[in-house]
Amino acid sequence: MAGTMRYPLSNFQMLRYIIGLAVLVACLKAQMIRQCLCSEVNTCASTAASSINQCADRCQAHFTALGANYAAARQCIVAHQGQITAAANCARNSFGQVCANRAGAMVPKRYPETVQIAAVREVQGMIARSGLTSQVQALMGPAKKIGGCLTKCAQANSCAKLGCGLALPADNILVATAKRCAFQAGFNTAVARQVCNCLANAGVNTCANSAATSINQCADRCQAHFTALGANYAAARQCIVAHQGQITAAANCARSSFGNICANAPGATVPKRYPETVQIAAFREVQGMIARSGLTAQAQALMGPARKIGGCLAKCAQANSCAKLGCGLALPADNILVSTAKRCAISAGFNTPVAREICNCLANAGVSILRPMCDHIVISFLRHELLRIIDAMFICLPITDKQADQLAASLAEKVAVALEKHYVVKKRTEFYNITEAQFDAAFKQLRIELIGIE
Repeated sequence: MAGTMRYPLSNFQMLRYIIGLAVLVACLKAQMIRQCLCSEVNTCASTAASSINQCADRCQAHFTALGANYAAARQCIVAHQGQITAAANCARNSFGQVCANRAGAMVPKRYPETVQIAAVREVQGMIARSGLTSQVQALMGPAKKIGGCLTKCAQANSCAKLGCGLALPADNILVATAKRCAFQAGFNTAVARQVCNCLANAGVNTCANSAATSINQCADRCQAHFTALGANYAAARQCIVAHQGQITAAANCARSSFGNICANAPGATVPKRYPETVQIAAFREVQGMIARSGLTAQAQALMGPARKIGGCLAKCAQANSCAKLGCGLALPADNILVSTAKRCAISAGFNTPVAREICNCLANAGVSILRPMCDHIVISFLRHELLRIIDAMFICLPITDKQADQLAASLAEKVAVALEKHYVVKKRTEFYNITEAQFDAAFKQLRIELIGIE
């Protein structure tokens, strides 16, 4: 019984196989196109190099999205034009005659997307063998967009529009041949590193190191919110750009303070963080600084527009390469992030005089609502130094890190306020046997040294 059932089933499977094969053959026949004549190809091939350059120019928006100065980045490639041409000629000679001398020959239709996939696979393999997979991950998305844009542009040139094909080998053979010819033309490790450093100097970088560029780009996108405050955006932007060195130093300080927040190997998980909560913590800190400077009433009108600017910047930042990785970092609590950012900003030179200088610059750029407030801004370094010292003291106590943070913050705030208002120190003047005038002079010097104002 079992034997009689097996043969009909086998016949049925064979029928399915034959039908599938017939469909496949039909599809393959449907994808055959005429082979290009050599006379056609020779005409358009001569313009291939200029076509590549033109397509690169058309796709420059994808290069600048990586933070690049396109003109500088383009020059990194153009400098090796001779080697590129030699590699292209080597590949063409390796394939032999791929066109037809007379009409009538047919070849399978080829798709540039499949070559692109094979090329990306080869590049990913090279990156993995160099141990750079995690570092380059953020560049892969933009790189694919650049490749897609170049491919689409190339399809519009004269060769692609001929409506014919060439007798080329398989995609992986094409890519392997291109790689071998590139090596022969001089694209070795030293040259690759030279091109890489050139592109890095032109602004192309991984997401962690392109943060400053991203911030500037986001500020430009959100400029409507700045101009709503009456600002001449170009002039207001210059008020901040003038301190780019200090901004970079503060960012580097914060990054160093957090230690190793990423993983060296896959598998680790971290709590998901939301930029909105950091934004709330930052606004809370700014409001506290405004209150300590006695400017709450005057600054009230600025808070609405400031929130819109913050929201726009946060939304823009979420579209950059780092935010789109779909992973997280082992960062401390939001209030610690903000506190560290403030400490690093002050350490980088953003003290009271600099804050007042920026405020007056913005007022002169059209944000006139700031003018009455500028000379009253106080950036206090005292509380943060006390916080750092007291925090270190609490390491010896049998309490949790959270309790230590809360106690240190509370105590540092009270000590800073007491010192700044003379309450504690004035009671010690008799013990030190100095006059009130001597104390006032000494305290004035202390304030200059600690918080940067007289």
